[in-house]
Amino acid sequence: MQVRKAAHDEFDAVVDLVQRAAADEVVTAWVLDSAEVRNADQPLTDKIIRTLVEEQLGRCDALVAEDERGLAGYALWAETSGETPKPDGMPPRAEALFTLMAAVHPTYPHLYLATTAVLPERRGQGVGGLLLAHRLADTGGLPCYLEASTTRSAALYARHGFTRAGDPIALPENGPTMFPMLRPAAG
Repeated sequence: MQVRKAAHDEFDAVVDLVQRAAADEVVTAWVLDSAEVRNADQPLTDKIIRTLVEEQLGRCDALVAEDERGLAGYALWAETSGETPKPDGMPPRAEALFTLMAAVHPTYPHLYLATTAVLPERRGQGVGGLLLAHRLADTGGLPCYLEASTTRSAALYARHGFTRAGDPIALPENGPTMFPMLRPAAG
């Protein structure tokens, strides 16, 4: 398994990877289960995913994990001073998500893990840990921040030096709870 930066000409492959890997991720499922999305046609879901990936690829380092079987997972990292841009045209739940995350996001320079996921059939094989370790090997002396979407993912992040940072983020309308986590700057 190797980790590498996604190439610009791989946009469609990365969109497909995100759609398949994040389909059962609790926050993504909550956003896409809103009435506005549920009552629309499939192209709206595709448009939302494509818009989010396009926005994130524009400001993030896109890492992919790949082996002879193909792409297995991805991680999108951004170097930021606290801004959390909100893409236009998102459904209300996505807007709420971005607003709640922005309210607790650190305001000092740091690396931000915007999103990561591994294909369901590849989970439990070390792909997520490999994606994390690859980026954490060189943080440029910056702390790292993320929001864990499950206690299982929080445990993975804790094994890589992250600790809980503040109160959990409870998403409205019976949404999942996210856990802000911070890894101090190395050195």
